[in-house]
Amino acid sequence: MVIKPNFVIIGSVKAGTTSLVRYLREHPDICFCNAELQLFAPEFANHRRMMGVTEQMSRASIEKYFSGFDGQDYKIYGEKSALYLLSDHGVENIMKHNPDAKIVAMIRNPVDVVESFHAQLLFDTNENITDFSKAWALQDQRAEGTHIPPGCLEPALLQLKRVGALGTHLERMMAIVPQGQYHIILFDDFIKDTQKVYQDVLTFLDLPQDGKSEFPRFNPRKFNKSYWIARFTQHRPHWLKRLQFYLGYYLRRLSLPTVDLVSLLAKMNQSNKKRAPLSTEVRQQLIEALKPEIDKIARITNRNLDHWMK
Repeated sequence: MVIKPNFVIIGSVKAGTTSLVRYLREHPDICFCNAELQLFAPEFANHRRMMGVTEQMSRASIEKYFSGFDGQDYKIYGEKSALYLLSDHGVENIMKHNPDAKIVAMIRNPVDVVESFHAQLLFDTNENITDFSKAWALQDQRAEGTHIPPGCLEPALLQLKRVGALGTHLERMMAIVPQGQYHIILFDDFIKDTQKVYQDVLTFLDLPQDGKSEFPRFNPRKFNKSYWIARFTQHRPHWLKRLQFYLGYYLRRLSLPTVDLVSLLAKMNQSNKKRAPLSTEVRQQLIEALKPEIDKIARITNRNLDHWMK
């Protein structure tokens, strides 16, 4: 039986979507499929290929993918891809696939989003410029195809100002999704009272409360100690993949434990150190550039967001 998702978390990036999915997975009436395949966002084809999705965007391929739910009877079948909000056609394709789908958008201060997303790009080796202000200044040149980091899967994601255009993206979503079928969460509220936000989502989905009271944090910001070690471990050459396969095969034949040395190296290369905050000058530059988006979010949510511009 083909099951269409009736609930999608569309983003934004770096706004708590991973944590929300982890909480909702524990509810007995909710089933989530694998996240972040961007299957409804045709412009992120490189990302889909990296995740193993090689079919062209079509009704048949989407239905084949969502036939992978575990077969139990759930009220909610969900998916989460944090780039759908950014996608020009992601939300439109979701609603074409299931006009009754309910949508959740988690929104954070755009200034913090672009700074945090730049750090994520660095960790994923889609970016090689560690200085945020330099990466911000290169956007126009990168839009013309120059200064693209080697191996960058999605050069469009280097356009940080567009990533931070959350008010504009929300307006596009609201023009497509009927009122009552979307729910907007401010990251400020999610951090301040996670339990209430979680309960509000269950109410939005017409699900009973489950008494959940523990909400650990997931997907904290991580850094690589070495960009080149990260490049090697995240983009393993073909010969290394074959070597790992045969080595693992023979070790298992001999009943010996297997160790993924490359994954171990990648883990050793990670650091949870805190990044130095943006300078006052750079932050003010971002505030000026993204103020129209903050104003749109304030109008849409009917909230005073002046503190986002400090």
